[in-house]
Amino acid sequence: MRGKLRNSTKYDGKNRRPLFVHTYFRTYCGVFLGIILGLGGLVSCTLPAYHDGGSTNLTSYEQLNIAPLSVSIPADFIRGVDVSMVQEIEELGGAYYDGNNQRRDPLAILKDAGVNWVRLRLWNNPRNSTYTSVNYGHNDIGRTVAIARRAKALGLKVLLDFHYSDTWADPAQQVVPASWASYTDIQDLADALYDFTYTTIQTLTTANAVPDMVQIGNEIDSGMLFNWGKLSESTGPANLGVLLDAASDAVRAAAPQAKIMIHLSRGGRDLSGLTSFFDRYATHGGTAATVREIDFDIIGLSYYPYYASHGTVTQLKSNIENLKSRYGKNVLIAETSYGWTTGYGDSTTNVFWEDDEEVAATNLTGQGLTFATRSNGTTLYFPATIENQAAFIRLMIGSSAEKGALGIFYWGGDWIPALGVGSTWENQALFDFNGKALPSLTALGVRGNN
Repeated sequence: MRGKLRNSTKYDGKNRRPLFVHTYFRTYCGVFLGIILGLGGLVSCTLPAYHDGGSTNLTSYEQLNIAPLSVSIPADFIRGVDVSMVQEIEELGGAYYDGNNQRRDPLAILKDAGVNWVRLRLWNNPRNSTYTSVNYGHNDIGRTVAIARRAKALGLKVLLDFHYSDTWADPAQQVVPASWASYTDIQDLADALYDFTYTTIQTLTTANAVPDMVQIGNEIDSGMLFNWGKLSESTGPANLGVLLDAASDAVRAAAPQAKIMIHLSRGGRDLSGLTSFFDRYATHGGTAATVREIDFDIIGLSYYPYYASHGTVTQLKSNIENLKSRYGKNVLIAETSYGWTTGYGDSTTNVFWEDDEEVAATNLTGQGLTFATRSNGTTLYFPATIENQAAFIRLMIGSSAEKGALGIFYWGGDWIPALGVGSTWENQALFDFNGKALPSLTALGVRGNN
C-alpha cells in the first residue's frame, strides 16, 4: 500500500493506479477537510469568501500608456501572477483596491488588467515547527483550495506549484517534509510523494478547482527532497528520477488534462547547466534520457534580472530557443519580478534594493526598450519605479512571445504588508503598501501586433 492510499494496488513505475483516495487529509481551516469520492465531495471546513465593497482615500497615480509590442502574441499566451499570499493577507486584515480606490477581490483586479492564470504554491505542513523557519505564507491545502476556487469562479486558470517541503524550496534548500523524514527506502518516499500529489489534486478537483497545470517541485536545479534526490550525491540522479516519475504519474492519474512542468532557476544563464539537468530526464536531439525518461510537458524557468546568476535577457531568449529545440518541450517563465520602489512598507528587509538596480542595468541593457536610468558618473542603474516595473513586464512578455514561450508568471505580485506577516517583496508587488493596484499592473495586458 502506498502511504495513506486505501485499497490501492501495489504498483511500480507506470503501473500506478490508485483505486480510492484516503478519507483523512489534514488541512488548516480549524477543522479537517474530508474527501469522500462518490459521496458528495468536500465536507467540513467552510472556506472564506471575498466580499467586495467600500472605498478609501489612497495615493493617486498617473496612469501609464502601455504601447503595443511589435511581436505577435497568441490569444492563449499566459499572463500569470503568483497569488499564494492572498488568503493569508486577507485573514490578517489586508485589503486590495483597484485604481478607483474601490475595495475588490484582488483576483478580479488582476483579471481586469489582463491576467488569465494564477500560480499557487503548496507546502506539505507549513505549521511544522521543526522545519518552518519563517512565518511567510502558511500555504497549506486549505488556503490553496480557497484561492483556487475563487480563481476558477472568475474564469482564471490555475498552476499548482508543489514544493514537496514544509517550507520554501529552492536550489539551495529542499527539506524533506517532517512526515516523510522517517523513510529509509526511496520507493517508500516515492510512494508518499505520489499519495500526497494524487490526494491534493483530488481535493482540488472535488472543490471544483482542478489545476490546469502542475509543477512537480520548485526550482529543483540541485534536485529535491535532500539528500535523497540531491544531484550531487552518488545516488541522487537516479533517486530524483524515481521521485519525479512518481509525481508525474500521480498528476496524470488525478488530472489527465493538466500540463506538467519541471521548474529550474537561472533562466538567462548557464545553458549547459540547464541541459545537464534535462538530458538526464528527457530525450534530447534524438538521444534517450541518460537516467530516466520523465513524462512532462513544460520547462519552467525563473528569471530575476537583478541577480547576476540569472544572466541577461538576451541569453534568456537564446535559452528558450535552445531548450524548445533540444527537448521538443514548451517553455515558460515561471517566476519573474521587478521593484517599483526601494521604500519599505514594513520592518522586514526587502530582497530588492539599490545594488540590484545596478545588476538589472547590466542584464536589461540593449533590448530596444526605454528604461528610466540614473548614474553616479561611473555606474548605471535602472531604478525601481512604477514606470520601470511596467517596462520590465512588457519586456518579459515581448521576449517570451518572440521566442515562442507559453508566457510568464509574475512572482509576489500580491505580497503587500500585513499585520502578523512580514513581506520581503512589497516593493516588487503589483499593489502599493496600502493595497492599491499600481498602474504598472496594466502592462500584463499589453497587446501585440496581431
